[in-house]
Amino acid sequence: MLQQLNDSTKNTAGNKYVQSLIRQAYLEINKSDNINKQYKEIPNSVSRLKASLQLIAIQRKYHFNAYQNNLINNLDSVHQKSFIQQLSSLINGPSFFHS
Repeated sequence: MLQQLNDSTKNTAGNKYVQSLIRQAYLEINKSDNINKQYKEIPNSVSRLKASLQLIAIQRKYHFNAYQNNLINNLDSVHQKSFIQQLSSLINGPSFFHS
């Protein structure tokens, strides 16, 4: 999804700064070679990216179109699903070991 968001900003005014924020989130996620560490970094990186993008929008430094807003909202839903899945496995984990 980060790639889709990045691609959607090409050829738009103010895109260099937005693309640098997206690239920064991507690099933070992929900093480690360990898949588990990468997975754990996703919620933090997505939250920081969303906060930065909201600030840019409020400051009117970049105007996000409907497609970009949808992508940004989907990033958040992926983040929430990730948390719910982690919580579910924590709650259901003990029952798995007793079966």
